[in-house]
Amino acid sequence: TTNQVFFEDVFVPDDYLVGKRGKGFQMIAEALDLERFTMFTLSPISNRTEVLVDWVKQAKRDGIPRKDDPNDFIPHQHRRELRGLRVMAAWLNHIDSKSANSMDSYITENGRSYVRHYMMDFGTILGSGGRRPQPKYRGHRNEFDPHAFIFRVASLGLYVPGWERQPETVQYPCIGRYDSRFFHPTKFKIIFPNPAFDNLTSRDGYWGAKLVMSFSDEQLRAVISEAKYPDPEAAEYLLKTIIERRNITGRYWFNRIAPLDSFSLSTNGEGEQELHFFDLAVQTGLELIEEAYYSYSVRRNGSVIIPLTETGQETFVQLPDPAMYGTDENQWEVTLRVKRDDASGWSKKVRIYLVERGSPARFKLLGLMRED
Repeated sequence: TTNQVFFEDVFVPDDYLVGKRGKGFQMIAEALDLERFTMFTLSPISNRTEVLVDWVKQAKRDGIPRKDDPNDFIPHQHRRELRGLRVMAAWLNHIDSKSANSMDSYITENGRSYVRHYMMDFGTILGSGGRRPQPKYRGHRNEFDPHAFIFRVASLGLYVPGWERQPETVQYPCIGRYDSRFFHPTKFKIIFPNPAFDNLTSRDGYWGAKLVMSFSDEQLRAVISEAKYPDPEAAEYLLKTIIERRNITGRYWFNRIAPLDSFSLSTNGEGEQELHFFDLAVQTGLELIEEAYYSYSVRRNGSVIIPLTETGQETFVQLPDPAMYGTDENQWEVTLRVKRDDASGWSKKVRIYLVERGSPARFKLLGLMRED
């Protein structure tokens, strides 16, 4: 927790001055923030963790001993919602999304016990540095960044990144320092490295980008209007910037993982099954349907049933009749890809797996795998 202490009529000798005059809050937010994690040993925390783990192993659910749960074996730093949170943090410039600001708690409500995941400390988000605008380096390097230091030494200080050439003052004090000009979804850095963020994969990035792109312009405008900024021009700037950063995020990750999603099965008028999907890049306005082309192929037990076929701009695939291939256990795989007018080739693959159920046999969705 953090609290404010005010002193009146206090004289501090120069020998007792820590850091530069007028930079006290920056010193608290940077140096003393690190000190919080170095002023105590980890052994008490480790002991408490071991006790908690032993207790969870003996816990019961509805009076019945808990069976093995695959989620119990996923380390905290490998949870997708934490790894993918890096995308959301970058979008909103949440520079204080370090591991210490995420927490799991075992709670009981209405006679039911479960684990609840918490995120904490949003005081330095968007352009805010707490009591003043963010410093220029925030979001571009860590508080202690060996890579940035080595690069600066190797270049003899001759190379100065664009973000460092920004003016010290900000255009809108009520917004702080928040821009899209120097923003890159994967180059964004928080105060201290977060192990979960370091484990980010392209699939995690796509998962996070879907959340970011789910916010429409109208929703963002409504959220910003609730903040009641004193300067309407500043509010418009924030809306413009947050939309630009959202779109930069979506384009980056949707170009690395094919943004084909929301798969469903339906039956057409002739009784044939079709696999339908959405192109999120088109649905969110990042791309035009007129500039998108799709292809698919179908395999059964590894053998090609329908070779690579282009569907133009149709976002559905007509499936073969599984009854024609016997009643044995069959594994079906539909592979989808997309190509844009401004791209050099087809995207990475999305594989959708189907199983047969019922008599006569009909397809059911089993799962999917995205090429990383």
